[in-house]
Amino acid sequence: MVAGLQLSSAEKVVAEITSVATASNFRAQAIGVDVTLKNAGVNTTQIGVQVAKPVSGADVSKFERFLRVNAMGSFLVTRDVSTAMKVQEAIPVSPTATCDRGLTRGAIVNVGSLASFIPQPHVVQYTPSKHAVLGITKNAGEKSTARLAPPWALWAYENGT
Repeated sequence: MVAGLQLSSAEKVVAEITSVATASNFRAQAIGVDVTLKNAGVNTTQIGVQVAKPVSGADVSKFERFLRVNAMGSFLVTRDVSTAMKVQEAIPVSPTATCDRGLTRGAIVNVGSLASFIPQPHVVQYTPSKHAVLGITKNAGEKSTARLAPPWALWAYENGT
């Protein structure tokens, strides 16, 4: 599947990759996207921190990996999707929506964790990476919330929920 905020763009990509595909069973389908959910990341079990240690014993390479995957991944998805959303046509969220509130170009949801708000003991690699996810999300909404997010997201942000 090739997803696009503008279906016509996704259809062009499908046509291009289909024309150069060499496998006889290659299939591609264009779909439109209204919501992006970024939930992938490195966590503290199995694929993340194997042994919890205090900050004095933390591994620098693991710290860099958590930041690269969790923080940089959230940044890149948010940046690229918000860029695309800014140019797509705003649509009403309901039949009675007004122009000043109630229009949307889509929604971006970055999933953090409790560690976005509260430090987790002995996993210094994980906590700052999830703090960053929250910071990236808040910062992205700061100037563009009225253009990118539905009205309830603006209310929730302004009221600290």
